[in-house]
Parts: sequence; C-alpha cells; structure tokens
Amino acid sequence: IFSFNFLVLGFGKNLGVHHNFVGFLEEQFAGYYLPKSYGWTSTLNTIWSSGKRLIIGYDEKRVVNRYESIWPCVTHQWGNVRNIEDLFNYLNRIETESLGYPRAIPRSAMAELTPNTWDVILNRLGSIREMAEKVNINVTNWYNSKWQHTANIVAVDFVRSSGIIETAIEWNEKRNSHC
Repeated sequence: IFSFNFLVLGFGKNLGVHHNFVGFLEEQFAGYYLPKSYGWTSTLNTIWSSGKRLIIGYDEKRVVNRYESIWPCVTHQWGNVRNIEDLFNYLNRIETESLGYPRAIPRSAMAELTPNTWDVILNRLGSIREMAEKVNINVTNWYNSKWQHTANIVAVDFVRSSGIIETAIEWNEKRNSHC
C-alpha cells in the first residue's frame, strides 16, 4: 500500500493539482496498481492472480471518488499516549469498538508511544528504540491473547524487537483455516 496522506504543500484546495498528480501516478505505476473496484475485502490470492501488486491510497475524498486507480487511505488510529498503561487502554478501546465496524474498512492501530517535546528534550522516555523495546513485547502479547480476532493492521516501531509479524501470520492462518 503506497499511501498519500496530508498533501498540503503545493496542493491546497486546488483540485486541479490533485488531478494532475493522480495522472502522474497512473502514468508512473501503469501495470502495477490494483483498481479500486477490487475492494478491501479482496483476498491476497485474488490480488496476486490479478498480476497487480500496488494499492495507491489517497486522502482527498473528492479526488478518490473520480478515479479507479486510487483507493481511500487506511485510517491511522493514533493514541497519542506516553505510557504503556495508556497505550493498552487506547488499543483496548479501538479494538473493542472495531467489533461494530465492517472489516472492509482498513485501519491501522498505531501501537507506539508518542513523547511530547519535553520528553524528547529531557530524554524522559529514552530513545524511540528504547520505548519500542518496552512496548513491543506487550503489544505482541496483547494481540496474541486479547485482540487476535479484531486486529486489522498493527503498526509498531522497530518491528524486529517485536513478535507482531509472527503473531499476525499465526492468527491469519487460524482465521483462514476454515476457508
């Protein structure tokens, strides 16, 4: 998924600039992008069978509606929290709420801590890597034991210090063993 979010500089409210940019993307990625008509519920086998490998996400809805080449962006659910307990509470809330949403709408649980300016200046939470090392084992355990049926996309910092990929593979295999 190649996602274009928050296009502000040089774009503004001028939809013509967006249309020109989409034309550029279509030209550059012709033969690679998957048409939006496949939809988010397409299986990987369906996508692979199409011979296409690229989904282009775009955050300007008025433009997305006019093109088959671009898809609505994945929703990023950012907790903007500074400690593990608050991260758990945030993730628990969004995963519980997701039970009422159609799975056809992709969302990314942003499972990271967000330091504020003073945290960075005073090094209160450590480096991003240190924060990730403290958080990732918890995130992996939570998604392996509590939210394995609701997870869609889970984003972590420093993925190698987590087991989230293995957890995702395991639970996707279990989910699809009934197919």
